[in-house]
Amino acid sequence: MDDRNQPIAYWLGVAHRAAIDFIRSEIGSQGVTQPQYWILRHLHPGDLGDGTPRAVAELADAMRDYLLPGDDLASAAADLAARGLVDRDATGGLTITESGRELHGRVKKAAPAIRDHLYQGVSDEDYAVALRVLRQVMANAGRS
Repeated sequence: MDDRNQPIAYWLGVAHRAAIDFIRSEIGSQGVTQPQYWILRHLHPGDLGDGTPRAVAELADAMRDYLLPGDDLASAAADLAARGLVDRDATGGLTITESGRELHGRVKKAAPAIRDHLYQGVSDEDYAVALRVLRQVMANAGRS
């Protein structure tokens, strides 16, 4: 079958799962799951947070576009709290601790190598074309 006849939805799914599995494995080697890292990012004032406590429901809403089925933020947050990486206030709001900031920094520092590994052998031009194609497919499907 020539490439123009390949089912794009199938290959998008395969690529998505492969990339997510790789990213989650690499982040896991840093001692945190990807959803836990997202929590740390959203709490870290030098990243996506502003230093104010955030409830798990608020975090889940902020992450709704990239959480996967089966991602359990409540359990992820509970584990981070048990490990002293976040604190929970009387209302359930989470804040990042100094240990959480250190772990956040280690994972963030590893992110470029993860991205570089995934994009190895893909030129900047090819990557830009791939994004344009994906955006056009999304637009054609009624999503932007």
